[in-house]
Amino acid sequence: MTVTTKTYLQRLPVAFGVLVIAYVLRYIFLHSFEVEPSAIYWPQFPAFFVTGAGLLLAAGILLEAIPAAQTAIMVHGGIAVFHFLLTATIGRSVLPPPSQVAVSFYYNIELLPYIFFVSRLTRHWKQQRLWIIAIVLVLYRGIIAARPGYNVVDFSPSTSSTWYEQILAAFQRIGCWCAFVLLLVELILHADRNEKPVLNKLAISSGHHHGASTLAFFSFKTMLLTSPTLLTVMLSGPPSIARESEYDWVIFLLRMDWLLSIVCCMAALGAGVLYLRTHILEFMLRFDLRSKLIYWLLSIPLIGFIAWLLFGAMKQPSTNKSQQLVTLKAFRNDSLISVKIAVLAVYALIAAWFFNKSSSDMDFVYILAASAGLFLLSTLNPQAYRAQLYIQLAFCVYVIGSCLLGQQETDYMNFRNYDNFFSFFNIMFMAQLAVMGMAWSLLLLPALQPDYFKPDEEKITTEDHLFAEHELQ
Repeated sequence: MTVTTKTYLQRLPVAFGVLVIAYVLRYIFLHSFEVEPSAIYWPQFPAFFVTGAGLLLAAGILLEAIPAAQTAIMVHGGIAVFHFLLTATIGRSVLPPPSQVAVSFYYNIELLPYIFFVSRLTRHWKQQRLWIIAIVLVLYRGIIAARPGYNVVDFSPSTSSTWYEQILAAFQRIGCWCAFVLLLVELILHADRNEKPVLNKLAISSGHHHGASTLAFFSFKTMLLTSPTLLTVMLSGPPSIARESEYDWVIFLLRMDWLLSIVCCMAALGAGVLYLRTHILEFMLRFDLRSKLIYWLLSIPLIGFIAWLLFGAMKQPSTNKSQQLVTLKAFRNDSLISVKIAVLAVYALIAAWFFNKSSSDMDFVYILAASAGLFLLSTLNPQAYRAQLYIQLAFCVYVIGSCLLGQQETDYMNFRNYDNFFSFFNIMFMAQLAVMGMAWSLLLLPALQPDYFKPDEEKITTEDHLFAEHELQ
């Protein structure tokens, strides 16, 4: 396969257009037909088909593998038909708990078209099939199936949301779809070159199409903003069934499947953040941006995207490798004081807003203060950076374990039980901050600990680095 990161990014605008068309068709199917309440909601099946077909066709366009994409779409169509037949057989009857387990695991059949697509484009499929299937599972369950509105069981008739909510939902879903396609393509390229499954090693090359880089930035940024909220929603509602004592094994399997979705979502979020980090760093090198404050500005919601567009419009890109090395060195030596001041100012504004809303409840302010303290800890040295990362990960594991064991319903849901240190909502807020904190720690690594990123001329040959080194191609 002759496709590289540089060449497939040039075709990203076309692939992104395909995803937009797929979303429009999906929206038409879900919002243009009225179905009797007693009948099967049939529009969910063509909507399911056009969504998957759009994803596969977009990946085929990026890799110049339209025939493989067409065959995979046929497999996907067969699964859509099978979904319809199964739903028509079951109807609207309530399934017994054992059948709920079977249905929950059955929906993993939706992985088959993507596994087939990857296998057709990988020369070393037999040697690599286990880790390829595992990564496809992580990407699909973590980005596509985890989001309401893709899996057949999550489709619903038209909602009463306002027009701006629908536009926001469209941006979120299309951005996450594009991030999934980009990660899937990178997986195929790694597998075809018989490389290790390292999703955070994206070689930088000059001359990328700025429009394509902007779409990739938008996609991974959307994924970064959507996934932490999605994770907290999933954490707040672990699977439960009636008469749990009679079906202990059922609730165990359902919660294992729920846990798998959470792990996949966190892993996919990590992979997306690593690629977003590299796209931002490459953007700064091409446009000769040497300030760590600009890097932080590009990482924050909405304002970062506006800054990306403004810098791209006002400055001329540089394709000179020597100049990029000079820019990288200046970036590494830039002071971090301005970033610390800006971050603390943002925390102070958010804390003041919470205090103004509810001056009697200081829990949110304490949580934000702890989060700000962890950020300051990450700026001290590599050991402190690892420590704050592990602290936030440990808290996420604690919340997941509490939900998994059912403690959430017995303890946290009792909002008036002040024997607990925090209420349920505070726990979820802390969990979301912890997930976002880990994601932003990974994203800000080049600014917080620049020694992790060195060009080829300065590369350190050590196994102690936490992440892949930055490379210039």
